[in-house]
Amino acid sequence: MDDRDSKRQDALDSVLQSVRRQLRRLTAGVVLMTVAVVLMGLALFLTVAVVFGYLLNYYSFDPSLLGGVTVGAAILGFVFGAMAGFLVGWLTRGRR
Repeated sequence: MDDRDSKRQDALDSVLQSVRRQLRRLTAGVVLMTVAVVLMGLALFLTVAVVFGYLLNYYSFDPSLLGGVTVGAAILGFVFGAMAGFLVGWLTRGRR
C-alpha cells in the first residue's frame, strides 16, 4: 500500500509542477499584454489629442468629424487586431 501511495504522490507532484510552470508562463504573458495594451492606448490618446488640437486651430467644424472618424478607425483597428491575436493564439495553442 505504501508503494502505491508514493507513486501516486510522485505523479501528483509532477502534475503540480507542470501546472505551476504553465501558470508562470501564462501570468508573464498576461502582464506583458496588459503593459502593451496600456501603452498603445496612451499613444492613441495622445496622437488623437494632438491631431484634434492641431486641426482645431485651423478649422471650425471639421475637427469634430475628423476626430470622430480617427477614434472610430483606431477602435476598429484595435478590435480587429485583438481578434486576429486571439485567433492566432487559438490556432497555435496545441503546437507549443
